[in-house]
Amino acid sequence: MKSIQDVRATNAETFNTKTRSHLYTQWQRFTASDHSSFRIGIWGTTGAGKTTFLA
Repeated sequence: MKSIQDVRATNAETFNTKTRSHLYTQWQRFTASDHSSFRIGIWGTTGAGKTTFLA
């Protein structure tokens, strides 16, 4: 049985692979702006609980 950490790592890796190219453009646009808190909110909701992006 996998541990919580293993599952989270696997989920984060899968999520990262599937959405990297799509999110990277948006991420660059948000990074270029000054709305850091808004960017964190976007990553939080897009990550769907995958705290890797917020850590």
